[in-house]
Amino acid sequence: PRSHMGLDFASRTCLRFGVVLLGLQVTFSQIGSLGPAPFAALVAIMTVTFLAGVAGAKLVGQSRYTGILAGGATAICGASAAMALYGIIGRERLSQSQFAITLVVVSLASALAMSLYPILAEYLQLTDSQAGFLIGASIHDVAQAIGGGYAFSESAGSYATIVKLSRVALLAPVVIVTGLVIGNVGQSKDGPVWKRLALPWFIVAFFGVVLLNSLAPIPAPARDAALSGSKGLLLIAVIATAMRSRLDLLMETGLKPAIPVAIATVVSFVASLAAAMLVG
Repeated sequence: PRSHMGLDFASRTCLRFGVVLLGLQVTFSQIGSLGPAPFAALVAIMTVTFLAGVAGAKLVGQSRYTGILAGGATAICGASAAMALYGIIGRERLSQSQFAITLVVVSLASALAMSLYPILAEYLQLTDSQAGFLIGASIHDVAQAIGGGYAFSESAGSYATIVKLSRVALLAPVVIVTGLVIGNVGQSKDGPVWKRLALPWFIVAFFGVVLLNSLAPIPAPARDAALSGSKGLLLIAVIATAMRSRLDLLMETGLKPAIPVAIATVVSFVASLAAAMLVG
């Protein structure tokens, strides 16, 4: 049906361009401004979150690819990271219905976190920098992490933005490492490195945009427009992915793929809170 063609375009192309536009938010100088201790803590949080997703999948009898998708999406930047990782994993190793459930649950978890985390940070009497680190290090979606930070305070919002964009900048390295570990579909893990490093075009474009923005910073109005555009494209893609997934397969799959996301989300919050107390 013609509707399938449109939904396929929205779920794939819109999401890929949404990922590329995220690159306009990031510069290497932003990452440097975070400082070595907070950056090291951030990498540790992302690693623990990623592994929690993999462990959660194993706990409920799901494949490691479900865990990689859940852990990566939760650790980095939500739906955009899920799409990037799914490009490496492939339909042959993880069904469209499992991918759709992960996308929807990650988006819902991020929206819930944006509402709850600023309240929890205030209840715990965190400082602006602690709250900014907690929110930036644990909320999945970029716009929601920034929004959650500013919901606490102006200073927390600024710091949450730097922390969150540092996570986004690590998208390409995580995809590269994942490709090396699991290999691309149809390629042996023991094959040549250059074949296992075959990246989706939008990840290469994302890195190129980050590099361009670092060398010749994009004006703030253009960055704001790009963030709004990225958010809109990602929302369209998530809805389209859910719509193009067969209901019977979704029912058959059940909610098990959602459990690794939930586990990774809780681990991310706890680890981020502990790190915020230490380095925030």
